[in-house]
Amino acid sequence: MKILISVLALVSLVGCENTLTRKYGGSMTVSIPCDQKVMNVTWKQDDMWYLTRPMDLSEDPSILTFKEKSVYGALEGQVILTESRCLNKE
Repeated sequence: MKILISVLALVSLVGCENTLTRKYGGSMTVSIPCDQKVMNVTWKQDDMWYLTRPMDLSEDPSILTFKEKSVYGALEGQVILTESRCLNKE
């Protein structure tokens, strides 16, 4: 019985990184496809959605931090979004 409970507890913690970050705090990093600029980030249930647009030539890539501010200050998560330029752009 103890083994079954341990397995069930482990399975409940295993999942995609954004679900764990959202529910239990911590940090995760998302690499945005190159030459895309982040416009907005939100959660829909356990899924993270981000809105991007093409990056203008005059813009530089950014690193953005999407943080949770909880009422109790515990189990706060953060998602770091990293933008980039394509290296072999002609």
